[in-house]
Amino acid sequence: MRITSKGQVTIPQEIREQCGLLPHTQVRFVGSNVILDVITADPRWQAWSEEQLSRWLDRGPLLINPIIYAEIAFLAARAHAEYRARGGSRQTVLAGLNDAHAA
Repeated sequence: MRITSKGQVTIPQEIREQCGLLPHTQVRFVGSNVILDVITADPRWQAWSEEQLSRWLDRGPLLINPIIYAEIAFLAARAHAEYRARGGSRQTVLAGLNDAHAA
């Protein structure tokens, strides 16, 4: 997505249709740093980031920009590769999450 000289952003039609975004729908953009603060339990920013996400979720749905999603997926893959290089067990991330929730 690109910001125009008027400060406007055009959300591609495919995304608008998938998300049910109609004309005059308000959308909020969340930076990857806010999401990363939450999922990495950043000691300085986690509470603030969780509060902001909660505040904006109360006002409507939040959408993740595909570029932000890819950035976070890349960081997760790199962290998993480092974990495996240190001798971590070979399992899928989903299985690891399921095991953590079952405990």
